[in-house]
Amino acid sequence: TLVIINGFLLFLSKERFQIRVRGLGVFPDVDSTVNIGGDVDIGDAITPEMDFTYFLTENIAAELIAGTAQHSIEYTGNTHLGTTWILPPTVTLQYHFTPDRILSPYLGTGANYSYFYGEKTGKGFTDLEVDGGFGLALQAGTDIWINENWGFNLDVKKIYLDIDGK
Repeated sequence: TLVIINGFLLFLSKERFQIRVRGLGVFPDVDSTVNIGGDVDIGDAITPEMDFTYFLTENIAAELIAGTAQHSIEYTGNTHLGTTWILPPTVTLQYHFTPDRILSPYLGTGANYSYFYGEKTGKGFTDLEVDGGFGLALQAGTDIWINENWGFNLDVKKIYLDIDGK
């Protein structure tokens, strides 16, 4: 699973269409199975992210996030297997409880497809490959409006993925 925490920055318009630029933290929660014993751990990453939100009704919106991050892959804490990049575009359908208020909390659910690319093997290893996969996304967040066009946003997504790596 992945936990994605977004925070702050910029909105364009409080109305039907919003664009946000945020910081994105990707925190893998790894439950690994390794044929030779031991555990695999995936490092955390922080990167810029952009999202697009479109309000279908006053309270219901669809959101698409786009960002990419590089992660280190370690075996039993001290063996560097390599690195990979993840592109985890996520689409959620959100319910905004108080869209016209300064504080506007929301909940969402949706889908994610995580694409892995740019794999590089660690010293002594060859041919690292991480397969992409689909997952369920759950979301909770709030918008904090400064005026009609600018505000802050806090958002947490939990994405359930089953990924294979070789």
